[in-house]
This record gives sequence, structure tokens and C-alpha cells, in this order.
Amino acid sequence: MNSGLFKSFEHVDLTVTVNDVTTRIVLIYRPPPSRTNGCKTADFLVEFASFLEVLVIAPGRLIILGDFNIHVDNATNGDALKFHDLLCSMTLVQLVRGSTHASGHTLDLVITRTIESPICTISNVTNDNTLPSDHSLIKFITDISRPHATKTTRVIRNIRSIRSDQLVEAIKKYKPVDSVGEYGISVDTLSVNFGKKLSDVMDMLAPAKKKVIVNKARAPWYTDELRLLRKNVRRLERAWLSSPLEINKQIFHGARTSYHDECERAKTQYHRSRI
Repeated sequence: MNSGLFKSFEHVDLTVTVNDVTTRIVLIYRPPPSRTNGCKTADFLVEFASFLEVLVIAPGRLIILGDFNIHVDNATNGDALKFHDLLCSMTLVQLVRGSTHASGHTLDLVITRTIESPICTISNVTNDNTLPSDHSLIKFITDISRPHATKTTRVIRNIRSIRSDQLVEAIKKYKPVDSVGEYGISVDTLSVNFGKKLSDVMDMLAPAKKKVIVNKARAPWYTDELRLLRKNVRRLERAWLSSPLEINKQIFHGARTSYHDECERAKTQYHRSRI
């Protein structure tokens, strides 16, 4: 979202829409006041208040999070009290509790609407200070669901269930003409009639059935090469099940292990390139 620029803080403003539910996610970084940047807390409160006036009237859910560099845990701190009053005036609530910085105090915050907090839009807010950083990792759970999977209806036939002797007997019963007087019929007509006969045989031996298939989104790291490897694994599995020899079992297990290793390698390479 293009929500403008501010002198006293940096931000990233995102809108995520899933299943017709919109969530506004705003990440804030407010550098600590210093002579170098010349940013005062009073200036931040004025700019942040003007930003909140736009955010709170926007439709959908709202999640504001980031490093505010305000000791909100200090009940005697004047800046913290003004910040708390600002949130209350906008019907917002801050959910992080406990120290989030190596030197103490709660600096990293998660803020949402007051009316959304009781219905567990955000829950299980925890601080993880095991990382090699002076700030804690803030983790929480929000009920943004995955997109609904789309469904496709396909017509399928169980061709494998047809026995060759049944197919031969059904085709033998076909008569290209019903009487001697019809022998002058054209080759094209004979071909069409034979095609209809084969269709009738298929409908009798392997009737068409409708099947609903759930279209799952493919993982971004899943390549066409992995899809072919998976297809080969399934083929080897069927060969082992049809002929349960030890050698077929070993070939299948080897291909399956290789496929899983390639999946892990592709996943690792993808996330490394993203990072």
C-alpha cells in the first residue's frame, strides 16, 4: 500500500486478502531519538497519530507490529503513557508482555483492534530471546486461513478393469450391416458406425464416472523434474505390488528415498535463494 512517507519512522504497509477476508499488516521501525536523526518522540506521536487515523477507518482486520523504541512497560514513563492513550483513543490494544530487548523493557509491539482481540484474531504472543540479536523474536498466532481449494469435475473410465477376453467378445458381436441389401453403404458410414459400437462397448465394460478433483496449489519449489521423479516412484510401486519380489521392493525404496532427497534439496535451494 502507498501510505506516504514519515520523518520519524519507517514502515511497510501490506494488505492481504484471503477468502474475501482482508487483513491490513503494517510493520513499523522507529529509530531511537538522537542528535543525528533529530527525531523527537513528540514528533513520532504526532505522525503516528495521523497514520492511525487512516488505518483505523480502513475495512478489514488490522495488525500493526514492529520496533517502536518506547518503553511501554514503564508505567511512569511519560512517552509510554502518551503512546498508551493514543492507542486507547483509536480503540487499539498492545498485546506483547515482558522484555523484548537485551537491556530490558518492551520495545517490540503487536497492536490490533480492541474489538478483534477477544475473538482470538491474535493469540499466543510469545517472546523468543534465544536468537543472536539484542531484540527478541515476537511470535503469535492469527486466524488467517488458507485460500479455499478449487475443485474440478472430470469424467474418468477404469480402463484397467476391462479384461481382454470381454473386449474381444463384445467386438465380435458387432455387425457392420444388418442385412445383405445394405452392402452398398459407404466406408465413411461404416467407420462412424464402428466408432459408435466401440463407444457402446466402452460404456458397457468401463462406464464413465464423474470424479471431483481438488486442485491443490503446488509449492513454489516443486519443479517439473520432481513431478517426473514422483511419477516414476508411483510406477515402481505398482510394479512391486503386482510382482512382490525383493528386487522390485529394493528398487522402489531406492527411488522413493532419492525422490525425498531431491525434494529436500530443491526446498533448501529455494528458501536460501529467497533469503
